[in-house]
Amino acid sequence: MSHLTSTSAGDSRQAEHFRRILAERRAEVDARLADDARRLAARRRAGSTCGVKSIRHRMRKLQRQRDEMDRMLSGLDSLAGAAVTS
Repeated sequence: MSHLTSTSAGDSRQAEHFRRILAERRAEVDARLADDARRLAARRRAGSTCGVKSIRHRMRKLQRQRDEMDRMLSGLDSLAGAAVTS
């Protein structure tokens, strides 16, 4: 019985660790998206189309990464919730 408890506690700590790292990475992606949005807006205000396509492409890629991170965070939260109710 104590073996199961220590394994569960270890799993919970590991899940917390991964969640913290993932949340930090997501914040970094959010910051990069915000920077790109500012760049894109500045180009539009200036009437420049130079680099707009590459900025949009990078933003779509970052948005996909953020969506994937959100799915992983949700999965970790579900596991943590399941561990608490068990």
